[in-house]
Amino acid sequence: MHKHLLSIIFLIAFNNGYCSDSTYLSGSKIITGVYQSGDELLNVMSDNTFYLKRIAPKYQNDVVLPICYDTIAKGNWVLAKEGVLKLANDSDFEKIYFDIKQQKKLSEDSIYIQILLPHDNAFFDGRFEYELFFLYGMGSYNITKDIFALPKKKVSLSATYDFSLIIKDAYPATCWAGHKCFQRIYFKVFNKFEFDRVSNFFTITLYNFDECFVERMDVDNDFILVDGGEIRWRGKVYKRIGYGK
Repeated sequence: MHKHLLSIIFLIAFNNGYCSDSTYLSGSKIITGVYQSGDELLNVMSDNTFYLKRIAPKYQNDVVLPICYDTIAKGNWVLAKEGVLKLANDSDFEKIYFDIKQQKKLSEDSIYIQILLPHDNAFFDGRFEYELFFLYGMGSYNITKDIFALPKKKVSLSATYDFSLIIKDAYPATCWAGHKCFQRIYFKVFNKFEFDRVSNFFTITLYNFDECFVERMDVDNDFILVDGGEIRWRGKVYKRIGYGK
C-alpha cells in the first residue's frame, strides 16, 4: 500500500516538475540548445531567452562585405504549443544611445542640425533619410544630408524647439523582394525633445548606430518550429550542434 502511494506521489511530482518545464516538448524532447544554419548560430537557452549570431567565415578574401558578423537578434521565447516557440524582442537590444550638444553660432536667423553617425564601411551618402517633426512649427521635414539649416521662424513659434527624430534606412542590407524583411527600416531616436531656445546649432551624436545595430532584427510575435534536433525559421533549417546552457 505504501509503495503504491509513493509511486503515485512520484509520478505526480515527476509530471509537474518535468513535463511542465518549457525546455521540453511533451516531457521528452529537449528544445534548448545551439543550432546552426550556414553562417548563423541560434542559441535557445533554458531561461527562456535566445540570441541569433552571424559568424564570420574562417577564411576571407580581399573583398570586405558590408555585413554584420555579430549578434543580430536577441530576446525571449515562450512555448506557444508543442513544437512552436513564440519570440519577443529584447527592448534594451534596440536602444539607440545618443548625445546632443547645444551651441549658439553662425546665423541667429537659422537653426542648424548636425547628425553624426559612427564611421562604417557599409554606410554611404543617401542611405539614411532623417525625418524630423517640429511640433510647434513647420511640422514634418525629411532630408538625406547629415547637416542642414532651417529658418528659425519656420521651425518654431514658441519658446522651445520641440521636435522628434526618426531615421529611415532606404537601403536595408538584408531585405530582398518577395521575402519578409526582419531588418528594421525605421529607427526612432527621440520623441518631443525640448531644446534650449538660446542655442541654434544642435549636434546629435549616435554612438551605437553602426551596421550591426542597423541589421538587428525585429522578431516580435514571430514563430519558430522545433522538430527533434532541428529548428525551422525564416525559410532556413537550423540543426542542433550542442545543448548550450
